[in-house]
Amino acid sequence: MARRQAMDRCLLISYLRCARKFFSNRELAEILELPEPVLSRYVTGKSLPNEKNSELLLEKIRKLKLVKRVLDERIEVSRDRLVNLHKVIFDTLFLRMASIDAYLEYRDTEIDGVVTAAVNGVPLATLVAETLQTDVCIAKRERDAGEIEYYSVDIIYPPPSPRTVSFNLPKKLMTNKKRVLVVDDLISSGRTLDALARLMEKTGSRIVGLYTLVAVGDEWKEKIPSSLEKIVIIKSVNYY
Repeated sequence: MARRQAMDRCLLISYLRCARKFFSNRELAEILELPEPVLSRYVTGKSLPNEKNSELLLEKIRKLKLVKRVLDERIEVSRDRLVNLHKVIFDTLFLRMASIDAYLEYRDTEIDGVVTAAVNGVPLATLVAETLQTDVCIAKRERDAGEIEYYSVDIIYPPPSPRTVSFNLPKKLMTNKKRVLVVDDLISSGRTLDALARLMEKTGSRIVGLYTLVAVGDEWKEKIPSSLEKIVIIKSVNYY
């Protein structure tokens, strides 16, 4: 218990420091309903919140979803309805905030590993795994050279761009991984989620959680695995 409280306090300070890139000290203080001098002392490390205040602030951060406010300002949707997240998915301070947000959502859920598909979701998934103190398992489209055994599945994309894409996951990565969290930057058709779910079936694992920055439309909902216990989506984008 004491170890978790110490970790939570460190994550709180880390979150506040990262948030200072996107919000002024005054804005952040108003959002969190903290006196500005108190916030400044937390950020600089001159003083630390006690256990009770740390937990209250973390719960407030979880509910406020400041990462969504950042996303709202930086997401780009083109005329042909393509969602561009490049202003955030490689921003390490934003990703750190998002990883702490994922931690707050899933810290009381039993998670054995974090799973994602290459490529854009890898930085976020890696930070989430590190924050949850577990492993990250990446399903790649190519197999590495050498005598490595893989679990593999194929997904078929329909016209107008028909193609078959393979996802490969080294078997050794899934040892003792029974309850996994899928992390990705964006979900749209749900085909990648379906591929990961089928991979997990082969490994004997279950997808119990999903954390994604952006969900586009509703098509992906048809691919939700029955084992899923919780879904966290920071921002939904719908076309009408």
